[in-house]
Amino acid sequence: MRAGAPRARTGPIRILLRHSCIRVYTLAMEIMKIRRVGNSNVVSIPRSVAGDDFPPGTQVLVSRNDQGEITITPADRVREQVLESGRRIARERSEALAILGGQIPADAK
Repeated sequence: MRAGAPRARTGPIRILLRHSCIRVYTLAMEIMKIRRVGNSNVVSIPRSVAGDDFPPGTQVLVSRNDQGEITITPADRVREQVLESGRRIARERSEALAILGGQIPADAK
């Protein structure tokens, strides 16, 4: 190592930092088994993971991305996101919407 060059972090501090990041990331994770109930595959959501966001009876949106990961989102949160996106688009594209609105036949309004 040449004089004045910064030294790479080694030893217990580096290991502690690496492991503390992993602990934070996996804090709300548990490995669960998929069960078959009728014609559906079922995964129980542990209370430690669900918290207060997923009480029994909550409607959820279940989606799968291109990487094969499954996401569960409370349905009321999805509605809020869609409405907010619509409002934002209406604000940003108000001129285009006004032009399109003028092209709608009177009997279709």
